[in-house]
Amino acid sequence: MDNHLFYKISNTIYQGLLCNCCFALSNLPIFLYILFFSHSNNIIIGMFLIGITLLPSLSSLLFCIHIISENNGVRIFSTYFSNFKKSFFKILPFSIIFSVVSLTFIYFFRFRTSLPPFIVLLFIFSSSLFTPILLNFSYYTSLNLEKTSKSIFLFAVYISIRKWYLSIINLLAYLLLLLACLFNPILGFLIVPIFIGSGIYISCQSLSKNITN
Repeated sequence: MDNHLFYKISNTIYQGLLCNCCFALSNLPIFLYILFFSHSNNIIIGMFLIGITLLPSLSSLLFCIHIISENNGVRIFSTYFSNFKKSFFKILPFSIIFSVVSLTFIYFFRFRTSLPPFIVLLFIFSSSLFTPILLNFSYYTSLNLEKTSKSIFLFAVYISIRKWYLSIINLLAYLLLLLACLFNPILGFLIVPIFIGSGIYISCQSLSKNITN
């Protein structure tokens, strides 16, 4: 019994590490960009162009966490990148929106701006509104690839508003991930994702386990 428990725990840790590696690989351009060009004057433009991998990466990470929770013997690399390949072009328009929203947070956390307070508040409010919706969208997309992006997005909007308190938790969790990736790329891409992803996954399950509910 003890050996079985030890194997299960160690295997789960190993799979979590593989999930982090997959997350880093699928975001390799943005990982390298932050690592080597974080002080460049063109960081905003550069990260916008390559930040569109964030949403499909999160979607694939959440899908792997879902599979691990149901089957401890899953093949992480093939499962992750198979889902990533299927979801990337399906959610590309939303990935661009997600990139813009993420860069809005990065801009105000990393750079001091002289914009009027009203504009700053408008940016923060819009980002805070759209981020939970897009996070929930990435979760439901990973489990419902056969459904249309429009139907999944509308459901994500509905469920995000209905259970706004859980959406706020998802927002805070994502901000932690984003800040970790920005200020410590090694920590943010190779250690933190599985923990933040698990938190978002549990929260999304509490929202609704099925898109038809």
